[in-house]
Amino acid sequence: LIHTSGLPRDLPVSLWHASASLKEARWSWLGGTRLRHVPGRVAEYSNAGWIFLGDAMEHASRRSYPAMLKLHLESTLPGSRMTLDPSPAQCARLLSAAAPACEQGFATAPSWGLYATTGDVGAWMQRLMRAQPGSALQFSLQPVVQRSALGAVRTLDFAGRAEALG
Repeated sequence: LIHTSGLPRDLPVSLWHASASLKEARWSWLGGTRLRHVPGRVAEYSNAGWIFLGDAMEHASRRSYPAMLKLHLESTLPGSRMTLDPSPAQCARLLSAAAPACEQGFATAPSWGLYATTGDVGAWMQRLMRAQPGSALQFSLQPVVQRSALGAVRTLDFAGRAEALG
């Protein structure tokens, strides 16, 4: 979850054309994959890591990732229009320099971002800032690993130096 798994950034392109389902193909691939580094020592963004985390969440909850996300959003931000799957009308309003790609990515949904309105993002940020001390939400905002405890941090400093991961 905090990108210290040692998995590569992305799944191999060859998996997308596998004869088995994408989920079966990626788990088969994982069994023969050599990690890029020892888990917990190097922080590096990994879409592959998020996809496997999503698979684990689906298995543990016995729900699809989109269904889990929808339940979470409805319970934390009632009325939110955040979605993995924007309608054609929502796609037409996306801010983008080029024509936005509004494709369903449910097979890799945990590594995709959410489509959201500025109002929904603002509401989410306000909710984070008002998290009650001792609550699960407040606990989730605490650093898990300090940068000084890692051997290296790669591809995570785009918005400024990351001092900790959470």
